Amino acid sequence: MKGGLNFEQTPPLQLPLRFFLSGSAFGILAGLLLAVSGDALASRWTPQMLALTHAFTAGFMLQVMCGALLQVLPVAVGGGVPRPILTGGLVHAAITLGAAALIGGFLSAEPTLYVLAGLLLAGGLVPMSVLGVIKLLRGGGARDVRQGLFLALAALFATVLIGAAMAWARGGWATLQALSLHDLHARWGLAGWGLLLLAGTAYQVVPMFQLTPAYPTWMRSWFAPALFAALLAGMIPGVPGWLANLLAAAGTAVFALATLHVQRQRKRARIDSTFRFWRTAMLIALAAALMVALAPWVELPQWEIAAGMLIMHGGFGAVMIGMLYKIVPFLVWLHLSNQGCRAPLMNQIIPEARMSRHFKIHLLSLGAALACLWFGALAPLAGLLVAGSYLMLGINLLQALRCYRQSLGEAQPLRRRDREGAINPRNRQAA
Repeated sequence: MKGGLNFEQTPPLQLPLRFFLSGSAFGILAGLLLAVSGDALASRWTPQMLALTHAFTAGFMLQVMCGALLQVLPVAVGGGVPRPILTGGLVHAAITLGAAALIGGFLSAEPTLYVLAGLLLAGGLVPMSVLGVIKLLRGGGARDVRQGLFLALAALFATVLIGAAMAWARGGWATLQALSLHDLHARWGLAGWGLLLLAGTAYQVVPMFQLTPAYPTWMRSWFAPALFAALLAGMIPGVPGWLANLLAAAGTAVFALATLHVQRQRKRARIDSTFRFWRTAMLIALAAALMVALAPWVELPQWEIAAGMLIMHGGFGAVMIGMLYKIVPFLVWLHLSNQGCRAPLMNQIIPEARMSRHFKIHLLSLGAALACLWFGALAPLAGLLVAGSYLMLGINLLQALRCYRQSLGEAQPLRRRDREGAINPRNRQAA
Protein backbone atom coordinates (compact mmCIF):
# COMPACT_ATOMS: atom_id res chain seq x y z
CA MET A 1 0.00 0.00 0.00
CA LYS A 2 1.27 3.50 -0.85
CA GLY A 3 -0.80 6.61 -0.28
CA GLY A 4 -3.91 4.50 0.21
CA LEU A 5 -3.35 2.59 -3.04
CA ASN A 6 -3.44 -1.21 -3.16
CA PHE A 7 -1.19 -2.18 -6.06
CA GLU A 8 -1.85 -5.87 -5.49
CA GLN A 9 -5.27 -5.21 -7.06
CA THR A 10 -3.83 -3.69 -10.24
CA PRO A 11 -5.45 -5.16 -13.38
CA PRO A 12 -3.48 -6.75 -16.24
CA LEU A 13 -1.33 -4.30 -18.20
CA GLN A 14 -3.18 -4.95 -21.44
CA LEU A 15 -6.43 -3.63 -19.96
CA PRO A 16 -5.56 0.08 -19.69
CA LEU A 17 -2.96 0.01 -22.46
CA ARG A 18 -5.47 -0.89 -25.18
CA PHE A 19 -7.48 2.22 -24.27
CA PHE A 20 -4.39 4.43 -24.19
CA LEU A 21 -3.19 3.26 -27.61
CA SER A 22 -6.65 3.68 -29.14
CA GLY A 23 -6.78 7.17 -27.66
CA SER A 24 -3.58 8.14 -29.47
CA ALA A 25 -5.10 6.84 -32.73
CA PHE A 26 -8.13 9.10 -32.29
CA GLY A 27 -5.80 12.00 -31.54
CA ILE A 28 -4.05 11.37 -34.86
CA LEU A 29 -7.45 11.29 -36.56
CA ALA A 30 -8.38 14.64 -34.99
CA GLY A 31 -5.19 16.16 -36.38
CA LEU A 32 -5.84 14.81 -39.87
CA LEU A 33 -9.38 16.17 -39.78
CA LEU A 34 -7.97 19.57 -38.83
CA ALA A 35 -5.51 19.37 -41.74
CA VAL A 36 -8.29 18.92 -44.32
CA SER A 37 -10.96 21.12 -42.72
CA GLY A 38 -9.86 24.47 -44.13
CA ASP A 39 -12.76 26.94 -44.11
CA ALA A 40 -14.85 24.61 -41.93
CA LEU A 41 -13.02 26.05 -38.90
CA ALA A 42 -15.03 29.26 -39.25
CA SER A 43 -17.82 27.86 -37.07
CA ARG A 44 -18.15 25.22 -34.33
CA TRP A 45 -21.28 23.93 -36.05
CA THR A 46 -19.85 22.80 -39.39
CA PRO A 47 -19.87 19.00 -39.92
CA GLN A 48 -16.07 18.93 -40.13
CA MET A 49 -15.68 20.89 -36.90
CA LEU A 50 -18.16 18.65 -35.08
CA ALA A 51 -16.34 15.57 -36.35
CA LEU A 52 -12.97 17.00 -35.25
CA THR A 53 -14.31 17.93 -31.82
CA HIS A 54 -15.75 14.48 -31.18
CA ALA A 55 -12.64 12.74 -32.51
CA PHE A 56 -10.94 14.40 -29.59
CA THR A 57 -13.66 14.18 -26.91
CA ALA A 58 -15.42 10.89 -27.73
CA GLY A 59 -12.18 9.50 -29.14
CA PHE A 60 -8.93 10.52 -27.46
CA MET A 61 -10.27 11.82 -24.14
CA LEU A 62 -12.87 9.12 -23.60
CA GLN A 63 -10.44 6.30 -24.37
CA VAL A 64 -7.74 7.60 -22.03
CA MET A 65 -10.22 8.38 -19.25
CA CYS A 66 -11.93 4.98 -19.42
CA GLY A 67 -8.55 3.23 -19.39
CA ALA A 68 -7.45 5.31 -16.41
CA LEU A 69 -10.72 4.67 -14.57
CA LEU A 70 -10.52 0.90 -15.02
CA GLN A 71 -6.92 1.06 -13.76
CA VAL A 72 -7.64 3.34 -10.79
CA LEU A 73 -10.84 1.71 -9.49
CA PRO A 74 -9.35 -1.55 -8.20
CA VAL A 75 -6.18 0.12 -6.93
CA ALA A 76 -7.92 3.01 -5.15
CA VAL A 77 -11.02 1.31 -3.74
CA GLY A 78 -9.89 -2.31 -3.59
CA GLY A 79 -12.44 -3.82 -5.95
CA GLY A 80 -11.85 -4.41 -9.64
CA VAL A 81 -14.39 -5.09 -12.34
CA PRO A 82 -15.31 -8.77 -12.78
CA ARG A 83 -13.36 -10.58 -15.52
CA PRO A 84 -11.42 -7.39 -16.34
CA ILE A 85 -10.06 -8.45 -19.74
CA LEU A 86 -13.48 -9.47 -21.06
CA THR A 87 -15.32 -6.53 -19.48
CA GLY A 88 -12.69 -4.02 -20.56
CA GLY A 89 -12.62 -5.52 -24.06
CA LEU A 90 -16.38 -5.11 -24.45
CA VAL A 91 -16.32 -1.52 -23.22
CA HIS A 92 -13.33 -0.75 -25.44
CA ALA A 93 -14.99 -2.21 -28.54
CA ALA A 94 -18.26 -0.39 -27.87
CA ILE A 95 -16.78 3.07 -27.37
CA THR A 96 -14.26 2.68 -30.20
CA LEU A 97 -16.91 1.69 -32.72
CA GLY A 98 -19.34 4.22 -31.26
CA ALA A 99 -16.91 7.12 -31.60
CA ALA A 100 -16.03 6.05 -35.15
CA ALA A 101 -19.73 5.88 -36.06
CA LEU A 102 -20.35 9.32 -34.56
CA ILE A 103 -17.48 10.90 -36.49
CA GLY A 104 -18.69 9.19 -39.66
CA GLY A 105 -22.20 10.46 -38.99
CA PHE A 106 -21.04 14.07 -38.77
CA LEU A 107 -19.04 13.78 -41.99
CA SER A 108 -21.69 11.92 -44.02
CA ALA A 109 -24.96 13.03 -42.35
CA GLU A 110 -26.04 9.37 -42.48
CA PRO A 111 -28.87 8.91 -39.90
CA THR A 112 -28.03 5.24 -39.32
CA LEU A 113 -24.55 6.13 -38.10
CA TYR A 114 -25.95 8.55 -35.53
CA VAL A 115 -28.34 5.91 -34.21
CA LEU A 116 -25.57 3.30 -34.09
CA ALA A 117 -23.22 5.71 -32.34
CA GLY A 118 -25.77 6.44 -29.62
CA LEU A 119 -26.49 2.76 -29.06
CA LEU A 120 -22.82 1.76 -28.90
CA LEU A 121 -21.62 4.59 -26.68
CA ALA A 122 -24.55 4.28 -24.29
CA GLY A 123 -24.30 0.49 -24.36
CA GLY A 124 -20.63 0.61 -23.38
CA LEU A 125 -20.58 3.51 -20.94
CA VAL A 126 -23.83 3.19 -18.99
CA PRO A 127 -23.06 -0.34 -17.69
CA MET A 128 -19.48 0.74 -16.89
CA SER A 129 -20.80 3.74 -14.95
CA VAL A 130 -23.26 1.63 -12.96
CA LEU A 131 -20.63 -1.03 -12.24
CA GLY A 132 -18.15 1.62 -11.15
CA VAL A 133 -20.68 3.21 -8.79
CA ILE A 134 -21.40 -0.19 -7.21
CA LYS A 135 -17.68 -0.82 -6.69
CA LEU A 136 -17.24 2.62 -5.12
CA LEU A 137 -20.15 2.10 -2.74
CA ARG A 138 -18.85 -1.29 -1.63
CA GLY A 139 -15.12 -0.54 -1.69
CA GLY A 140 -12.73 1.17 0.66
CA GLY A 141 -9.90 3.58 0.04
CA ALA A 142 -9.57 7.31 0.60
CA ARG A 143 -12.90 9.09 0.96
CA ASP A 144 -11.90 12.06 -1.22
CA VAL A 145 -10.87 9.80 -4.10
CA ARG A 146 -14.04 7.70 -3.88
CA GLN A 147 -16.16 10.84 -3.73
CA GLY A 148 -14.50 12.35 -6.79
CA LEU A 149 -14.76 9.14 -8.81
CA PHE A 150 -18.40 8.65 -7.79
CA LEU A 151 -19.41 12.13 -8.95
CA ALA A 152 -17.30 11.77 -12.12
CA LEU A 153 -19.24 8.60 -13.00
CA ALA A 154 -22.53 10.38 -12.30
CA ALA A 155 -21.40 13.16 -14.66
CA LEU A 156 -20.43 10.56 -17.27
CA PHE A 157 -23.91 9.05 -16.99
CA ALA A 158 -25.49 12.46 -17.62
CA THR A 159 -23.09 13.20 -20.50
CA VAL A 160 -23.86 9.89 -22.21
CA LEU A 161 -27.63 10.22 -21.89
CA ILE A 162 -27.64 13.77 -23.24
CA GLY A 163 -25.21 12.88 -26.02
CA ALA A 164 -27.18 9.78 -27.02
CA ALA A 165 -30.40 11.83 -27.15
CA MET A 166 -28.70 14.35 -29.44
CA ALA A 167 -27.31 11.61 -31.68
CA TRP A 168 -30.70 9.93 -31.91
CA ALA A 169 -32.32 13.28 -32.72
CA ARG A 170 -29.97 13.58 -35.71
CA GLY A 171 -30.86 10.00 -36.63
CA GLY A 172 -34.60 10.55 -36.40
CA TRP A 173 -35.12 8.56 -33.20
CA ALA A 174 -35.75 11.54 -30.90
CA THR A 175 -37.24 15.00 -31.06
CA LEU A 176 -35.04 17.69 -32.58
CA GLN A 177 -35.41 19.70 -29.38
CA ALA A 178 -32.69 17.48 -27.93
CA LEU A 179 -30.17 19.28 -30.17
CA SER A 180 -30.59 22.39 -28.03
CA LEU A 181 -28.81 20.59 -25.18
CA HIS A 182 -25.36 21.03 -26.75
CA ASP A 183 -24.01 23.42 -24.10
CA LEU A 184 -25.35 21.23 -21.30
CA HIS A 185 -23.70 18.20 -22.92
CA ALA A 186 -20.37 20.03 -23.15
CA ARG A 187 -20.48 21.22 -19.53
CA TRP A 188 -21.25 17.78 -18.11
CA GLY A 189 -18.67 16.14 -20.36
CA LEU A 190 -15.76 18.54 -19.84
CA ALA A 191 -16.30 20.15 -16.43
CA GLY A 192 -18.16 17.14 -14.99
CA TRP A 193 -16.80 13.84 -16.25
CA GLY A 194 -13.45 15.21 -17.43
CA LEU A 195 -12.47 17.58 -14.62
CA LEU A 196 -13.93 15.51 -11.76
CA LEU A 197 -12.12 12.36 -12.91
CA LEU A 198 -8.90 14.33 -13.38
CA ALA A 199 -9.17 15.82 -9.89
CA GLY A 200 -9.97 12.49 -8.24
CA THR A 201 -6.95 10.93 -9.94
CA ALA A 202 -4.67 13.91 -9.33
CA TYR A 203 -5.15 13.69 -5.55
CA GLN A 204 -3.16 10.43 -5.73
CA VAL A 205 -0.83 10.69 -8.73
CA VAL A 206 0.44 14.28 -8.34
CA PRO A 207 1.87 13.81 -4.81
CA MET A 208 3.05 10.29 -5.69
CA PHE A 209 4.86 11.01 -8.96
CA GLN A 210 5.75 14.70 -8.62
CA LEU A 211 6.72 14.52 -4.92
CA THR A 212 4.41 17.37 -3.92
CA PRO A 213 2.49 17.86 -0.69
CA ALA A 214 -1.07 16.58 -0.63
CA TYR A 215 -3.78 18.80 -2.04
CA PRO A 216 -5.36 20.99 0.66
CA THR A 217 -7.94 19.25 2.83
CA TRP A 218 -10.68 21.69 1.86
CA MET A 219 -9.96 21.01 -1.81
CA ARG A 220 -10.18 17.23 -1.46
CA SER A 221 -13.33 17.48 0.66
CA TRP A 222 -15.37 20.16 -1.09
CA PHE A 223 -14.18 20.66 -4.67
CA ALA A 224 -16.02 17.73 -6.27
CA PRO A 225 -19.38 18.29 -4.50
CA ALA A 226 -19.22 22.05 -5.14
CA LEU A 227 -18.48 21.61 -8.85
CA PHE A 228 -21.18 18.96 -9.20
CA ALA A 229 -23.67 21.27 -7.46
CA ALA A 230 -22.68 24.09 -9.81
CA LEU A 231 -23.37 21.87 -12.82
CA LEU A 232 -26.76 20.97 -11.37
CA ALA A 233 -27.49 24.66 -10.78
CA GLY A 234 -26.80 25.29 -14.46
CA MET A 235 -29.76 23.03 -15.31
CA ILE A 236 -32.29 25.09 -13.35
CA PRO A 237 -34.78 26.72 -15.75
CA GLY A 238 -34.10 30.41 -16.07
CA VAL A 239 -30.39 30.20 -15.28
CA PRO A 240 -28.63 31.87 -18.23
CA GLY A 241 -26.10 29.82 -20.15
CA TRP A 242 -23.32 32.34 -19.55
CA LEU A 243 -23.71 31.97 -15.79
CA ALA A 244 -23.64 28.17 -15.98
CA ASN A 245 -20.47 28.35 -18.10
CA LEU A 246 -18.97 30.86 -15.65
CA LEU A 247 -19.48 28.44 -12.74
CA ALA A 248 -17.80 25.64 -14.69
CA ALA A 249 -14.92 27.97 -15.61
CA ALA A 250 -14.52 28.97 -11.95
CA GLY A 251 -14.23 25.30 -10.96
CA THR A 252 -11.56 24.78 -13.60
CA ALA A 253 -9.60 27.77 -12.31
CA VAL A 254 -9.78 26.52 -8.70
CA PHE A 255 -8.36 23.11 -9.64
CA ALA A 256 -5.62 24.63 -11.81
CA LEU A 257 -4.55 27.07 -9.09
CA ALA A 258 -4.55 24.35 -6.43
CA THR A 259 -2.39 22.12 -8.63
CA LEU A 260 0.07 24.91 -9.37
CA HIS A 261 0.21 25.67 -5.63
CA VAL A 262 1.20 22.13 -4.61
CA GLN A 263 3.63 21.89 -7.54
CA ARG A 264 5.51 24.94 -6.28
CA GLN A 265 6.14 23.07 -3.02
CA ARG A 266 7.43 19.86 -4.54
CA LYS A 267 10.51 18.19 -3.08
CA ARG A 268 12.21 17.29 -6.35
CA ALA A 269 14.33 20.10 -7.81
CA ARG A 270 14.75 18.57 -11.27
CA ILE A 271 12.01 19.50 -13.74
CA ASP A 272 11.20 16.75 -16.23
CA SER A 273 8.87 16.69 -19.21
CA THR A 274 5.94 15.13 -17.37
CA PHE A 275 6.03 18.03 -14.91
CA ARG A 276 6.17 20.48 -17.82
CA PHE A 277 3.11 18.86 -19.43
CA TRP A 278 1.18 19.18 -16.17
CA ARG A 279 2.21 22.73 -15.38
CA THR A 280 1.57 23.90 -18.95
CA ALA A 281 -1.85 22.28 -18.90
CA MET A 282 -2.78 24.11 -15.70
CA LEU A 283 -1.66 27.48 -17.10
CA ILE A 284 -3.62 26.83 -20.28
CA ALA A 285 -6.65 25.83 -18.19
CA LEU A 286 -6.53 29.22 -16.47
CA ALA A 287 -6.39 30.99 -19.83
CA ALA A 288 -9.27 28.90 -21.18
CA ALA A 289 -11.38 29.55 -18.07
CA LEU A 290 -10.85 33.28 -18.54
CA MET A 291 -11.85 33.05 -22.21
CA VAL A 292 -15.02 31.15 -21.31
CA ALA A 293 -15.89 33.75 -18.68
CA LEU A 294 -15.39 36.61 -21.16
CA ALA A 295 -17.09 34.89 -24.10
CA PRO A 296 -20.51 36.64 -23.72
CA TRP A 297 -18.84 40.02 -24.16
CA VAL A 298 -16.40 39.13 -26.96
CA GLU A 299 -17.76 39.17 -30.50
CA LEU A 300 -14.80 37.59 -32.29
CA PRO A 301 -16.07 34.52 -34.20
CA GLN A 302 -12.84 32.64 -33.48
CA TRP A 303 -13.01 33.23 -29.71
CA GLU A 304 -15.25 30.30 -28.84
CA ILE A 305 -13.35 27.83 -31.04
CA ALA A 306 -10.01 29.02 -29.66
CA ALA A 307 -11.28 28.44 -26.11
CA GLY A 308 -12.33 24.94 -27.11
CA MET A 309 -8.89 24.18 -28.57
CA LEU A 310 -7.23 25.39 -25.39
CA ILE A 311 -9.52 23.26 -23.23
CA MET A 312 -9.24 20.05 -25.25
CA HIS A 313 -5.84 19.94 -26.98
CA GLY A 314 -4.00 22.37 -24.71
CA GLY A 315 -5.47 21.50 -21.32
CA PHE A 316 -6.84 17.97 -21.28
CA GLY A 317 -4.48 16.83 -24.03
CA ALA A 318 -1.34 18.01 -22.26
CA VAL A 319 -2.33 16.80 -18.78
CA MET A 320 -3.34 13.36 -20.07
CA ILE A 321 -0.08 12.97 -21.96
CA GLY A 322 1.85 14.00 -18.86
CA MET A 323 -0.13 11.53 -16.77
CA LEU A 324 0.39 8.67 -19.22
CA TYR A 325 4.14 9.29 -19.28
CA LYS A 326 4.22 8.61 -15.54
CA ILE A 327 1.53 5.95 -15.20
CA VAL A 328 2.51 3.66 -18.08
CA PRO A 329 6.23 3.32 -17.17
CA PHE A 330 5.20 2.75 -13.55
CA LEU A 331 2.74 0.02 -14.58
CA VAL A 332 5.38 -1.65 -16.75
CA TRP A 333 7.84 -1.59 -13.84
CA LEU A 334 5.17 -2.82 -11.40
CA HIS A 335 4.02 -5.75 -13.55
CA LEU A 336 7.58 -6.85 -14.27
CA SER A 337 8.50 -6.66 -10.59
CA ASN A 338 5.39 -8.60 -9.57
CA GLN A 339 6.39 -11.37 -11.99
CA GLY A 340 9.88 -11.61 -10.56
CA CYS A 341 11.55 -10.05 -13.62
CA ARG A 342 14.43 -7.62 -13.61
CA ALA A 343 12.56 -4.37 -14.32
CA PRO A 344 14.33 -1.41 -15.95
CA LEU A 345 14.19 1.98 -14.28
CA MET A 346 11.10 4.03 -15.11
CA ASN A 347 13.14 6.66 -16.95
CA GLN A 348 14.55 3.90 -19.16
CA ILE A 349 11.11 2.60 -20.20
CA ILE A 350 10.24 5.87 -21.95
CA PRO A 351 13.45 7.96 -22.06
CA GLU A 352 13.28 11.61 -21.07
CA ALA A 353 14.66 12.71 -24.45
CA ARG A 354 11.61 11.25 -26.21
CA MET A 355 9.19 13.00 -23.85
CA SER A 356 11.06 16.29 -24.15
CA ARG A 357 10.77 16.24 -27.95
CA HIS A 358 7.10 15.43 -27.63
CA PHE A 359 6.51 18.34 -25.26
CA LYS A 360 7.99 20.78 -27.79
CA ILE A 361 5.94 19.34 -30.66
CA HIS A 362 2.77 19.49 -28.58
CA LEU A 363 3.28 23.19 -27.78
CA LEU A 364 4.07 23.92 -31.41
CA SER A 365 0.96 22.07 -32.57
CA LEU A 366 -1.23 24.06 -30.15
CA GLY A 367 0.20 27.35 -31.36
CA ALA A 368 -0.32 26.38 -34.99
CA ALA A 369 -3.88 25.20 -34.31
CA LEU A 370 -4.75 28.54 -32.73
CA ALA A 371 -3.05 30.49 -35.52
CA CYS A 372 -4.97 28.68 -38.26
CA LEU A 373 -8.24 30.11 -36.89
CA TRP A 374 -7.08 33.49 -38.18
CA PHE A 375 -4.87 32.26 -41.03
CA GLY A 376 -6.72 29.38 -42.67
CA ALA A 377 -3.80 28.51 -44.94
CA LEU A 378 -2.00 27.16 -41.86
CA ALA A 379 -4.66 24.48 -41.24
CA PRO A 380 -2.81 21.67 -43.10
CA LEU A 381 0.41 22.37 -41.19
CA ALA A 382 -1.43 22.69 -37.87
CA GLY A 383 -3.31 19.45 -38.46
CA LEU A 384 -0.16 17.53 -39.29
CA LEU A 385 1.53 18.87 -36.16
CA VAL A 386 -1.43 17.84 -34.00
CA ALA A 387 -1.46 14.40 -35.63
CA GLY A 388 2.30 14.20 -35.12
CA SER A 389 1.94 14.94 -31.41
CA TYR A 390 -0.44 12.02 -30.85
CA LEU A 391 1.61 9.81 -33.15
CA MET A 392 4.59 10.46 -30.88
CA LEU A 393 2.43 9.50 -27.90
CA GLY A 394 1.45 6.22 -29.55
CA ILE A 395 5.05 5.43 -30.51
CA ASN A 396 6.27 6.08 -26.97
CA LEU A 397 3.54 3.92 -25.47
CA LEU A 398 4.49 1.13 -27.88
CA GLN A 399 8.10 1.63 -26.77
CA ALA A 400 6.96 0.95 -23.19
CA LEU A 401 5.11 -2.17 -24.33
CA ARG A 402 8.19 -3.36 -26.25
CA CYS A 403 10.32 -2.83 -23.15
CA TYR A 404 7.84 -4.88 -21.11
CA ARG A 405 7.82 -7.77 -23.57
CA GLN A 406 11.59 -7.70 -23.98
CA SER A 407 12.11 -7.90 -20.22
CA LEU A 408 9.66 -10.79 -20.00
CA GLY A 409 11.48 -12.57 -22.81
CA GLU A 410 14.84 -12.12 -21.14
CA ALA A 411 13.43 -13.55 -17.91
CA GLN A 412 12.17 -16.79 -19.49
CA PRO A 413 15.59 -18.54 -19.85
CA LEU A 414 16.46 -17.61 -16.25
CA ARG A 415 13.19 -19.04 -14.98
CA ARG A 416 13.69 -22.20 -17.00
CA ARG A 417 17.20 -22.61 -15.63
CA ASP A 418 15.95 -22.07 -12.06
CA ARG A 419 13.26 -24.70 -12.53
CA GLU A 420 15.78 -27.20 -13.92
CA GLY A 421 18.12 -26.47 -11.03
CA ALA A 422 15.35 -27.02 -8.53
CA ILE A 423 14.53 -30.39 -10.10
CA ASN A 424 18.17 -31.54 -10.35
CA PRO A 425 20.47 -30.08 -7.65
CA ARG A 426 23.55 -31.33 -9.53
CA ASN A 427 22.62 -29.17 -12.51
CA ARG A 428 22.19 -26.18 -10.20
CA GLN A 429 25.64 -26.81 -8.64
CA ALA A 430 27.23 -27.17 -12.10
CA ALA A 431 25.65 -23.92 -13.19
